[in-house]
Amino acid sequence: ITSTNATTQCLEDMLITSSNNNKDIIRFCTSAYPEAYSLTINSDSYSNYPFRSPLANCYHLSSNITSLPPNNRMMLCTNSPPISGDGPINCINYILSKQFIDINIHDSIQLCQGSLTSGPAKCFIESKGYSTIPDRLDLCI
Repeated sequence: ITSTNATTQCLEDMLITSSNNNKDIIRFCTSAYPEAYSLTINSDSYSNYPFRSPLANCYHLSSNITSLPPNNRMMLCTNSPPISGDGPINCINYILSKQFIDINIHDSIQLCQGSLTSGPAKCFIESKGYSTIPDRLDLCI
């Protein structure tokens, strides 16, 4: 079992997978978790994912979402949940799979950031007609 600092692992993984500039990568990896400097990652937990950092996994998985430019992908993946980092991806993919949904990309990112599942997106869609978009975002985040 190998453990490493979460910020260090994110930096290592992101430098491999990202075309963003290094300043953006450093900002992404160091600001993503308030406790990032003390959080450690057990490499055995990540054997089914391409990277050991949940942030880098999320960013890597988001590369399939062609409507999201790299900076929006970084915003989406900030605060990715530990282990896989795929919760925000599942959430935003659920939103994008629905036609005629009344939410812009910025609000979609806000809704899905840090989510464990597609639950926030389902909540937002199911609450259509009950309230305003800001109220629905508050309800579902």
